[in-house]
Amino acid sequence: VSEHGADFYGQPLNAGTITLEKSAQRIPPVYECTIDGRSEELVPLRAGESVAWRIVERTG
Repeated sequence: VSEHGADFYGQPLNAGTITLEKSAQRIPPVYECTIDGRSEELVPLRAGESVAWRIVERTG
């Protein structure tokens, strides 16, 4: 959709795409992940709330 962010940070454009569907989705309160070999918990923006869109397909 936008090339400005990649240009600003000197990054290549994404080759992949996502397809969105208008369907309510609840944002989890926390995401479990591994960073530098350590188990971490990340709290997303709007944790526990609902958003109106969800990703239904990713390519690339």
